[in-house]
Amino acid sequence: MIMKPYADAEKWYSFFCMLREMYSGNFSYRLQLSDTEGVYNDFVQIINLMASYVQPGFPYEDADKNNIMLFVLDGDFFIRETNKAVNHIFGKKPGYLNGKAFSSLLSPNGIENFRAVQLLLSQGTPLVLKTLHYRNGPAEIPAICCFYRSPVHEVVYVTSKEYTTGEDPLDKMLNREMEAVEHHIVHKKRENDKKRIRELAEYIENHYDKPLPPLKELSKTLGVNRQKLKTEFKYIFGKTIYEFYMDRRMEKAREYVCHTDMSNLEIAEKLGYMSESGFYRAFQHKYGCTPNAMRKKN
Repeated sequence: MIMKPYADAEKWYSFFCMLREMYSGNFSYRLQLSDTEGVYNDFVQIINLMASYVQPGFPYEDADKNNIMLFVLDGDFFIRETNKAVNHIFGKKPGYLNGKAFSSLLSPNGIENFRAVQLLLSQGTPLVLKTLHYRNGPAEIPAICCFYRSPVHEVVYVTSKEYTTGEDPLDKMLNREMEAVEHHIVHKKRENDKKRIRELAEYIENHYDKPLPPLKELSKTLGVNRQKLKTEFKYIFGKTIYEFYMDRRMEKAREYVCHTDMSNLEIAEKLGYMSESGFYRAFQHKYGCTPNAMRKKN
């Protein structure tokens, strides 16, 4: 299933949603790359590769071409397997790194961060994103890494890609994007709530002849908090839900009284009243006169 990126907040929202799915063991999603280059696409590539490797049948062909490294580690974090990108970046023959400790590829700073990853994985955290620094001769390679401990195969998968130096640290950047996503979600929820409230008004317009459902039921059906439903509805329409409902009912009642030959009982039944007397009381409360008195005036 492909999840498409939209605006910045939307694409990062999709990214965090995919992480949540992977965290819970669902690796069937894939993210599309953004039109703009940058670290977002690096993140997308490493988690797409992780998902594709953990769940076969969803191939991801661009790993080697895009220099995305893949390591398969045993339970003690020794290397079992690598892909072509690893061999190319470190200048090693296929299989050369097998059996070596993953930490032997890291700089001192990278080892410190890797210990934090090991601790999280040992405590049961299945998926970890972290910045590591590989050591390649005298050079250091800063990379974003995704670690996943498979409960089935008792191995740790690592996907990793070099990122441009000078960019924000991983934790800082992810926190910033998460804040933007949270703001986006709040804004989207607010707009969605307003849409739902307008849908309620439209429902009342078309079902004034039916009993108004209880507020608790309306809240559950619309997916809007009860208090928010009450306050937002009044803010948008200037009256409570019940007042809006009764106004629509009485507007229709007045139309029937003034422009048809229907009897009061027929109008009461048409509007969903259980009795003619109930209709009488509601009409008189709204207009200050009985239906018959208004009929005579018109």
